[in-house]
Amino acid sequence: MRSRLAVVAFLVAVMAVGGGEMATASCAGEFRPLAQDAAQVFVGTVTAERLGYTQFRVEQVWRGPDLAPRVWLLSGSPQLPWPLNLLVGMSPSDADLAAGQRYVVAMEEDSFRTNECLVSEADRALIAALAPERSREPVSSGATGARPPLSPLVLNLAGLVVIAGLLVFGVRKARRTTR
Repeated sequence: MRSRLAVVAFLVAVMAVGGGEMATASCAGEFRPLAQDAAQVFVGTVTAERLGYTQFRVEQVWRGPDLAPRVWLLSGSPQLPWPLNLLVGMSPSDADLAAGQRYVVAMEEDSFRTNECLVSEADRALIAALAPERSREPVSSGATGARPPLSPLVLNLAGLVVIAGLLVFGVRKARRTTR
């Protein structure tokens, strides 16, 4: 009985901590000056998202090291591991990026990390204002970015295997105690 109460208390606590709407990020300034001062800037299209990480197909590198044709960035706060990530939402600084959308992306320092304030949709006016005279193409030997976590499918399958193992263990233990 105590273990059931402990599990229920844990779930209630997780939901209480993880629930609710997140506040909106407030950027210190406009995107253009932030991008002009950033150590790394590129233009790319979002191709995938995984637990706070976003993959881009790089089109042009404006500033920073050479980049591979596909780059992963931490686009906000690292997400909690499964199953807690199912309950907790985004942080206010997470970049809300849409698959298939083209962006100008600035990165914090020399890391492969960005946030809501350092990303802007790549329209012609923005590109005309920020693009250097000579941009570079991505190269296969370029940096590939941050290491994203395992895919949600793999994490869910691993979670199901653990739950199934615990159920089998519990059933076997219950059978032994009834004998």
